[in-house]
Amino acid sequence: MDKVKLNDFCDIMNGHSFRGKIKPIEDGNVSVIQLSDINELQGIDFNNLVRTRFEPKKEDVFLKKGDVLCVSKGPRLYAICLGEVPEKTLASFHMSVIRVSKDNILPEFVSWHLNNSQKYFLRNSQGGSGVTHMSKSKLEELPVALPSIEAQETIKKLEILKKKEKKIMKRLGSLREVITLEYQKALASQKIKNCKEK
Repeated sequence: MDKVKLNDFCDIMNGHSFRGKIKPIEDGNVSVIQLSDINELQGIDFNNLVRTRFEPKKEDVFLKKGDVLCVSKGPRLYAICLGEVPEKTLASFHMSVIRVSKDNILPEFVSWHLNNSQKYFLRNSQGGSGVTHMSKSKLEELPVALPSIEAQETIKKLEILKKKEKKIMKRLGSLREVITLEYQKALASQKIKNCKEK
């Protein structure tokens, strides 16, 4: 399988850089996705994004369905593929926006590939421990072995199933902690006796 570079089939843009801290404006005309808004398992809660005022020179700075947000700053590389996106939503400068430009490439496959490119990130990132980052040029050069569209579809479906399983296991873990704690409290208050006691 021949390898190509990410920028052979994707347009890669930096997120928007605001001057200083983003100023929240309740009736602002744009919403901004920041690092703290991204949950790799749950996705993005668009209802809680900070709103501010911004007049872009180009409309293509706004995010679209199928865009891939890539966080290439920090201890590791990770990405998330966007579904439906509210109008006039921006990504902050902490992330890159990757937009697939060819019909035979699924954005979900691109996101999956990025999340499994940690070795490339470690080899090509700059900076010290915990503050490493990968430049846009290195991200553009990321090698990709492109499978068939059918294989990409299967990878996409498997990734959806994997995330569903992780959500279920996380929920089960939380319930187990609650049940265990309540049992411990009941034992401590002597509301129930240890089952091993006669």
